[in-house]
Amino acid sequence: MGQNYGPSPGSGQYYPVAIGGDLFSGGNQAVVATALAAGLPTTYTGGLVLANPIDGTKNLVIQRAQAAFIVAQTNAAVIGLGVGYSTSALAGTLTAVASVPAVAGSSAAATGKLYSSASITLPAAPYLARILGSVDTGALTVAVDAASLALDVQGSIVLPPGAFAVFLSSAAGTASSFFGSFVWLELPAGATE
Repeated sequence: MGQNYGPSPGSGQYYPVAIGGDLFSGGNQAVVATALAAGLPTTYTGGLVLANPIDGTKNLVIQRAQAAFIVAQTNAAVIGLGVGYSTSALAGTLTAVASVPAVAGSSAAATGKLYSSASITLPAAPYLARILGSVDTGALTVAVDAASLALDVQGSIVLPPGAFAVFLSSAAGTASSFFGSFVWLELPAGATE
């Protein structure tokens, strides 16, 4: 929106972009029923995808990614954030997940699209961009530390039109377990700041 993103004392790191209408977030509103796929799949199940449409005019600048598992996992696994790019669109069962502007009640609409479903066909295999942490086979109800896996990306991953980000697991997850969320800034494609 062309806002001044300079510091504002006492308002916090994200306030300028939030009040400018360029900060969005979204995540699974219910646990995902399908197990999170293992590895670097093109048939993606059980997680959350943040996609920038091919014909989009904005870059999606990821600020934060977060995941949590609410039941014991069948396999211990490393959980990461994967990124991919293609000039072909996502396909399969694209169940939209709501995204919201940072300013409550704002009518600003996100360019970025969130999807979660039983089977999404990614147009290209993602690559592992960041590791969020690991999960083990202990249930949340008995874990000593029940914190989610969170990563402050702080703008170090940019999704131009045609790019996407997904949660990855080194081993197949357990069904009815995954919650995920993204926070991202939207800037005009080609912007240098």
